[in-house]
Amino acid sequence: MTGKISGFNHPAVAHFEFMRNQISGGTVDKQILPAPELCLAELKRSDNARALNRVYQSDTEMVHDLAAAYHQIMSDLYRVGARTIQLNRQGLGSQQGRSITELGTQVSREAVRDLPADLCVQWHVTHGTCYSA
Repeated sequence: MTGKISGFNHPAVAHFEFMRNQISGGTVDKQILPAPELCLAELKRSDNARALNRVYQSDTEMVHDLAAAYHQIMSDLYRVGARTIQLNRQGLGSQQGRSITELGTQVSREAVRDLPADLCVQWHVTHGTCYSA
């Protein structure tokens, strides 16, 4: 981490726009992003937390910037045609998981505030990986 969290010019927007241009015939398209809890869990991992703490003095400031980044990305996706965005999260165990979930809830609430009414934001919770043999 070298600076503040930002959602400007996120590559997911260009990827969505490219894929959208490949689709024809009224196919409904959706963008899937990792949920804020997953991003927070990665930021709070011990080897990343040191860099995070050099940039952010408090979780409050970091949560606000992360929410603003998610809001920016979702707004940009909407601008290029996305009408459904799915945020994928995994069940997080442990005490750190509860803390991450609480911060993630704050990020999510702030991130979706004032998005266009016809943008559907869905959360998908997974509980692990399934294998087929």
